[in-house]
Amino acid sequence: MKYEITKLGVPNKNGRIYPKEVMEKAINDNEQLIKNKGFMVSVYDEHSDPSNTINLTKVAAFVNDCKIENDMVVADIELLNTPMGNYIKENIDKPWSVRPVGFGKLTQNEQGQHVVSDYELLYFTFTDEGA
Repeated sequence: MKYEITKLGVPNKNGRIYPKEVMEKAINDNEQLIKNKGFMVSVYDEHSDPSNTINLTKVAAFVNDCKIENDMVVADIELLNTPMGNYIKENIDKPWSVRPVGFGKLTQNEQGQHVVSDYELLYFTFTDEGA
């Protein structure tokens, strides 16, 4: 399944702007993981450990491909036969979105918007809250 992850260069629902060059680097840095089916997608859980590590019990899918198309990060995601993968399959009609999880620096531009830089992409997560 193809998912739109985040629009580049404009504020997302969290008010963050991901510049194209920052996400290009983040995707390229994960190229081998993606190629080897090691880049995972979890199901968001607000009660999860707030650290930047993926909870393997929440893994639902892996990423077959990730790229930028028309200023949008898009990913081809394959659902797994795991409890969370099956949960997504059973609830596929929910308005799921997939958002990036990682860490980096936030700076404010002249308009007072938060711009992400030096970003390290760790994994994606399914959420029904948008991003």
